[in-house]
Amino acid sequence: MKTAAKVFIVLNFIASLFLGFVIYRNKGIRIPLFNIEIRYSFWFTVAFTFRRLWALIIAILTFHKLDTSTNKDNVETIGVLALLFCSVIGGICTLCVSQEELAKNGSPENNDSNQSVSAKDYTEKLKNLKSLLDGGIITEDEYNEKRKKYIGLL
Repeated sequence: MKTAAKVFIVLNFIASLFLGFVIYRNKGIRIPLFNIEIRYSFWFTVAFTFRRLWALIIAILTFHKLDTSTNKDNVETIGVLALLFCSVIGGICTLCVSQEELAKNGSPENNDSNQSVSAKDYTEKLKNLKSLLDGGIITEDEYNEKRKKYIGLL
């Protein structure tokens, strides 16, 4: 569901940029079904640019929250903002992300940077353990036991 939310937000953003380009290129657009005519003007450009920048900021924040949050409560506010300013379908998908899917964000198997940091930590622990053995603070058996434990965690 996280991927669907991101895809719909990006597609909506691209479609709105395309619509803005069409309006700019044709100096306006007419929608006969609703009897609406949008004429290109300076203020249209200002409003459209502001709206797209705001939508881009909300989209970036939504992507960040979907990738880092582990709790559904953290995603609900940004989901409503995405619903209002980015994409209706993308916002609904953001709000429908399950707690289990968000919980995967915090798991170590999904985060390679945490694995490399922990590997460095265990390497440091092994060096410290060796210095404790060399200093006579721990016995050879204690050293081997801890060493096997740390190597198993790598």
